[in-house]
Amino acid sequence: MTVRAGSDNTGEGLLRRREKMGRMESVLPYVLAIVPTIGVGTLFYFVIKSILEGDRRERLAQARWEAAHDRAANADGSASDKSTGGR
Repeated sequence: MTVRAGSDNTGEGLLRRREKMGRMESVLPYVLAIVPTIGVGTLFYFVIKSILEGDRRERLAQARWEAAHDRAANADGSASDKSTGGR
């Protein structure tokens, strides 16, 4: 069997790979336990953000509608004041 230079087929290289895998195997359950929480938190953030933006847009539309309605009411009121002589 031929072993090339720089190959990890030596006993020391295999030991290092096992140590890395051992560390990864010990961390992996914690990472997998946190991933759903991060996903739900991200989803919650975007849902709340869209609700707040929708509310803001609705308030702006309501204010514009009320302003247009008030202008129309004032225009009608001032036209009737002029036709009645201000009484």
